[in-house]
Amino acid sequence: MALNARIIVLCMGLLMISVALTPTLSVDAQGNSSDKIKLFGWFAWWNFDTSKLYSKYKYFSHVSPFWFKVDDDGSVVPIKSIGDTFKNFVSFAQDKGIKVVPTVICHSSSLIKLILNNQTSRDMVEEIAKVVEDYGFDGVNIDFERVYSSDRQAFVSFLRRLKLRLKQIGDKEVSVDVFPKTRDVVTGYDYEKIAEVVDYVVIMAYDYHYPGGSPGPVAPIWWIQDIIEYALTKVPSNKLIIGIPAYGIDWPVGGTGKAVTYGSAISRAKALRVKVLYDYKEGEYHYSYTAGRRRHEVWFSGPASHLDRLKLIKKFGLKYVAVWYVGIEDSSFWNALDEVNRKNLSDIVIETYPKSCKGYERYEIKGRLEPGIPKAKIYVMYSLDNGATWILDKTVTTDNTGGFVYEFLPTKGGVYLVLFQWNGSEAYLGDYELVTIRVTLIQTKTYLTLKVNNTSPVVGSYVEISGKINPPIAGAQIDLYYSTDGSWIKISSVLADDKGEFKYVWRPQTEGKYCIKARYNGSKSYAPSEHTLTIEVQPKSSLKINLASHNISAVLGEWVKISGYVEPRMSVNLKIYFRPEYTSEWSFMCEISTNSSGEFAHLWKPYETGNYYVKVAFEGNPYWKPTYAILIVHVEEKREEMLIELILVLIIVAVAAALIVVKKLLIR
Repeated sequence: MALNARIIVLCMGLLMISVALTPTLSVDAQGNSSDKIKLFGWFAWWNFDTSKLYSKYKYFSHVSPFWFKVDDDGSVVPIKSIGDTFKNFVSFAQDKGIKVVPTVICHSSSLIKLILNNQTSRDMVEEIAKVVEDYGFDGVNIDFERVYSSDRQAFVSFLRRLKLRLKQIGDKEVSVDVFPKTRDVVTGYDYEKIAEVVDYVVIMAYDYHYPGGSPGPVAPIWWIQDIIEYALTKVPSNKLIIGIPAYGIDWPVGGTGKAVTYGSAISRAKALRVKVLYDYKEGEYHYSYTAGRRRHEVWFSGPASHLDRLKLIKKFGLKYVAVWYVGIEDSSFWNALDEVNRKNLSDIVIETYPKSCKGYERYEIKGRLEPGIPKAKIYVMYSLDNGATWILDKTVTTDNTGGFVYEFLPTKGGVYLVLFQWNGSEAYLGDYELVTIRVTLIQTKTYLTLKVNNTSPVVGSYVEISGKINPPIAGAQIDLYYSTDGSWIKISSVLADDKGEFKYVWRPQTEGKYCIKARYNGSKSYAPSEHTLTIEVQPKSSLKINLASHNISAVLGEWVKISGYVEPRMSVNLKIYFRPEYTSEWSFMCEISTNSSGEFAHLWKPYETGNYYVKVAFEGNPYWKPTYAILIVHVEEKREEMLIELILVLIIVAVAAALIVVKKLLIR
């Protein structure tokens, strides 16, 4: 509840990340079982979401409205006016058996020092007692932050007087918020002495990384565990409350971070299409993005974070959890609280594993799933990039006593994060365990050379890729790839011969710049290596078909010569098609080849009169683009036949005329 984390958060997130360890369950948190974790809920005055109390009241043991402050003159005053909304909130909570303990804040070290002066301290005690009595509160939560270490005893004395005074008006509770620590260091908060005086010590286990500092997890899970372990050496478990965050922080690099909710963080990641990662070691979600040419890093709590923290609290037998603050948490917090209260704990314990080892050697990692859960599937994943990507290696099944064995066979050097994960059952919560193994490869260094027979081939032509691996490794698999846009596409795999040489013939299908890569992935004895080179694939050249004529007149029944030449002059195959002008369908005529000078000729006899279209086509090859040329052939009948037909027509006309004349003479 540090001041720099208390800013107004306007966006509530409804989107959920589906995490294997965080199944969403809908169960009733009712019941009076003593092992259930209850919520000490802070409610902020600037975002007073009373609906969470009305809908989730069964989860609460206490509500603490963040409503009163110490003024500059040492008086206790409301931060916000106390109206019907606040009064109804208090009345509803107390009707449901929930204790109302408003927070009184003071974040000025110098003002706190003044308050802890004997007379001022007595006046402050009376003011707080009056507030508690006048409003019928069940106690008070003291949030004096940044107490000087020199004032630690005076602070305990103040709390003692306050507790004694509140006891006089009905044995009211006193809880105090303290900064976290993991070892004995002198601060303004003497855990042990404070615990002797007050009813509850609330440790604000967040702001490990804070808005004004460097980016990182707000409340890493290992840090919370260290806090609890230390606190239990000073504070009885029934008095200890661990405060966890419901918020995250978005840091611009080199700037001050701003608080975000789970929902707003996820919405931004979705809009920007960036990958959200869960850091199993830290117990928080994170991602980075760029806005306005400035890189941002975001860390925040979500489904798996809530579950991991609540499981930890249950593991140490604590009965309460506080959250900063009620109203910005997402629904997965309540789901996690349900699940932790309904199920038993499980625990993956890794008993033996190599902290460092050699590559290409087998190692047994032995573990147990407590409390002796049999036939459970343990998923084993590893990461070589600090958790950015996880590779599922295999699943192992526990034996009848909950034991399991995983065979670890590393094939790469580096730091392996190995994750063992069980997803849980109806009776047990899931669990995971992370181990770190440093792998060293003792290998002979290899070198790849790569070349091509043509660095400027024409698109579609054959390119011979060849190379050699040194030292020569007979049978070594060489993987070949190409890239035109930064992403690698596999061409093929080839095996090196006894001399370490390899060869492959490949046809690029598009023009442009290609990067070609040969990669050897290594073995137990030899280290991986790769080599790249660049070629520029040229577009195909244009071929031109020149016809002897584009218009030919022909007589039906006689041969028509179709001829010409191609440029550049060379031997190629051509196809000739034709169609009468009354149809759009081409008919195949023949296929011919040009001579070495590029010349061609073909005789064709049309079968009817009219206009024909003749197409001479080159259909392309790896070096030349397809092309064609068109000529028109006009086909007429023979002239002798036309003359005979004309004479016959004239004779017929003459005979007809003669008959008409004879007929007229006979009539006379």
